[in-house]
Amino acid sequence: MEDFMKIINSPWFSKLVWSLIIIVLSMCIYSIITRLINRNVEKKNIKILADKKAKTYVVLIKSIIRYTFVAITLLVILQTWGVNINSVLTGVGVLGVTFGLAIQDLLKDVIRGSSILSDKYFSVGDIVKYGNVEGKVLELGLKTYNRMTTNSTPIHLLVVVIIGLTHLTFLYL
Repeated sequence: MEDFMKIINSPWFSKLVWSLIIIVLSMCIYSIITRLINRNVEKKNIKILADKKAKTYVVLIKSIIRYTFVAITLLVILQTWGVNINSVLTGVGVLGVTFGLAIQDLLKDVIRGSSILSDKYFSVGDIVKYGNVEGKVLELGLKTYNRMTTNSTPIHLLVVVIIGLTHLTFLYL
């Protein structure tokens, strides 16, 4: 019995209990927020679920919220165990800047691709021309898009070349 009381009164046991409480509270708050998002999406069911782009944004928002909650929960738990959060955040910031500079071109392509998708500059099925090759858009993505030439040859292009594309769909109507 004394051993059990020593374990319960030990500092690591109280830190463990607080860590579990933090995890449960975080999961409850995350669950409430996702239910609110789901309820709002269900209210606008006809408009949102019919639009693939809207579905993508809803999934993206849920994913961002999930990762944010995981990061905050981990930081609070680390602070509970006595880790200096300021040094952790400084280190993460330095790594973030380094990583951001390393993938700068990828981020540019993803931002261009997302603006093309959100502005509906091109859609699947549109006829486009790049240089002297013309074809139909088969698939759009954040970094690349695929199109089929008039002689049925698939072409895979980066979003960067979209600046040189000519939109021909309206000429064929």
